[in-house]
Amino acid sequence: MREGDLVEKIHISGIEAEIRKFFELKMMLLRDFKEGILDDVEKEAIKRNCDVIRIRNCNELDSYFYKSTKIGLYRNLQKPLELANLPRNKRGNIKKAEGNFNFFITENMTDYIFNEWFQIYEERMNEIKRGVKILNRDWFEEKRNKAVGAFSKKDNQIVGGFIILLMDESNTTIPSLAFGSSKKEFFKLGINDFLVWNIINWATEKGFKRIKFGTDTNFYGFHLGLGIYHYKIGWGFYPEARGVMECLKILDFSKFEDKIFFLTGNENLQGNILFRKGSEYKDGKRLFAENLNVINVYEFNGGIKLLETIKRNSI
Repeated sequence: MREGDLVEKIHISGIEAEIRKFFELKMMLLRDFKEGILDDVEKEAIKRNCDVIRIRNCNELDSYFYKSTKIGLYRNLQKPLELANLPRNKRGNIKKAEGNFNFFITENMTDYIFNEWFQIYEERMNEIKRGVKILNRDWFEEKRNKAVGAFSKKDNQIVGGFIILLMDESNTTIPSLAFGSSKKEFFKLGINDFLVWNIINWATEKGFKRIKFGTDTNFYGFHLGLGIYHYKIGWGFYPEARGVMECLKILDFSKFEDKIFFLTGNENLQGNILFRKGSEYKDGKRLFAENLNVINVYEFNGGIKLLETIKRNSI
């Protein structure tokens, strides 16, 4: 989840803490930590009706999840993506879309093209509950020399697309699907699968070694739905820790969706799926990206209880 807006600053046992609010979620954030203050922190967080505690600059803490604030999702491009190797639903969507849309890439995006697509992005963000508008025209002006546009057209009008940012990571250039949005009425015609399929093929043909499907807040179940993660790993993308490490504890689950997912650890990542008691969840195996070997399954109902640990070699 994002840090949200600063509400106030307080001091707990000599350490400054921030009370922040992201939509209706109230969080206590400590950017520094020292031994022996955890009980005071939790008492103060409960007193102030905080839903979440987040602690930076600390080692792993008992009863807290140790996680990165963000994850990048990557796919290797050593060999071409074969249509026959895709899941049946994606193959069907791509074939359906090929009869309805035209795809084009522009590496010199004009204001007119960006604005035509940007209107779709704004409308879509307004439709989404807790939609966070990160992209704006100022961002485009700043990044336009590294921005590539990938779009679908129907009846000579842009109806969906992605803004791809050419990023420098680990001494190499990686195309990142930074922002994407399509008109909702074309979802059933497979527009999004059509776009991703063509973008991966473009990146492969250009000789890139890896492609990135953006950077997500490492927390699905509040402003980001779990379906986003499912969709990305369904295309063969795998997560890597980004951002800073923090210890997370959820005090009140009432404002979250019935399913929460995030990754713990830094290099040897583990998936963690938390579901509300009474909302059955049986899809733990679907959460395995190619670099995940463990999925921890929890149930929450006021408190939290570990139900099982699924290991890849046991599937």
